[in-house]
Amino acid sequence: MIRINDGTEKFKSEMISLCADSPFGARILSYVTAYDNKYSFIDSWLCTDEDNKSVCAVCRYYDTVMICGHINNETAMFISALSPKELIFDGESDLPIDMTWSHGMLMKCENPKKIIDKDKCIVTALDGSIKELRNVYYLMSDGFGFDAKIGFEDFAVDMSHRIRHKTAAVYVVYMDNKIVSSLIVPAITPKCAMISGVVTRSEYRRQGIGSFLVSYVTSRIISQGKTVYLQTEKKISIYDKIGFTVCKGWKSGRM
Repeated sequence: MIRINDGTEKFKSEMISLCADSPFGARILSYVTAYDNKYSFIDSWLCTDEDNKSVCAVCRYYDTVMICGHINNETAMFISALSPKELIFDGESDLPIDMTWSHGMLMKCENPKKIIDKDKCIVTALDGSIKELRNVYYLMSDGFGFDAKIGFEDFAVDMSHRIRHKTAAVYVVYMDNKIVSSLIVPAITPKCAMISGVVTRSEYRRQGIGSFLVSYVTSRIISQGKTVYLQTEKKISIYDKIGFTVCKGWKSGRM
């Protein structure tokens, strides 16, 4: 059975129970908590098994669908009927949807190793101001071809909203009076957080700045009693040195 978010505490409690420990569930909770079932561009559902136990959470944010949990036949058919332009999930199940698929790995850190010392690096958590988010957006765009399908306005409005609701965060390193490295935490729950979007200006690379930023943010989040997940397309040795280990994969599809 598919149950739509009815705004009740019971539904919220079941979704938190299913999603709070999962990096994919963290993404869902980030949106559901920040937007609180008040807007037409977001919906969420719980999918139950034959015993009426919630086994999968699904969230639609505009044309993107995020999935956490076991995808049975009924859930797969339901997701297909949503006609998503983008899908994000753990990739452990196959979905009969014609998309261009990309894969990667999730790394997990619970006991970070000593933060890499880096003089003159000032790490700042952004407060959601549009001006600072503009600098981060274009740094990401220049750094590794940040998804051109996500326009600046969509990126900034969403991130600013979720930063204010403490379900996402953006950290930056300032040097020489400008942002030289940035890191996005796109999902935060009481139990875990996910890191992605780490990028450094080309002229400041190979100085350990990005590594310092990852280790600093990881240690800060873990000190709050949370597990940190990192989404990456390939294994990078510096993440091992910080204390990350591969725990599972992820899969993303685009129309």
